Amino acid sequence: FGPEATGGTIGHRMTMPAREGRGEVDHDAHLRREALRQAADLPRSLRLAIEKIRRTWNILPNAEDYQSLQARVASLAFAPVLLFFLAALWRWPRAPEAAGWILLPIAYYTLLHAVFLGSIRYRLSFEPFIILVAAWGLSNLRSQKRIDSSHPS
Repeated sequence: FGPEATGGTIGHRMTMPAREGRGEVDHDAHLRREALRQAADLPRSLRLAIEKIRRTWNILPNAEDYQSLQARVASLAFAPVLLFFLAALWRWPRAPEAAGWILLPIAYYTLLHAVFLGSIRYRLSFEPFIILVAAWGLSNLRSQKRIDSSHPS
């Protein structure tokens, strides 16, 4: 939430405030108070959170080191999974038999990284849940297509 925050990685250009004679515990408390003070700027905090969520769910790499054509093409391999995941979310309200519990880790990690740092690499911890929902979405689309084609209009 510091003044240099962008929603992306800034550790390489961030400077820690001086301890000014404070001990470790006091300095930690000072930094926490300062972070909460800066987080109280709700419009800015909301913009940062949205940027962090965008970075977490981005299909293409965010890091400057991974902007080559090969890295971009390789990252597009996950795009179909995300599309079927979105299709599953679209069908979710009409499918009460689907277990909503599987969405909890996805929502939890998305919100967690909206506060801290959003990055594709942090999405790895909940991608298995995304894949499960996407598989359900693909299965649901396929079964719906079979139902639609077997019933003439």
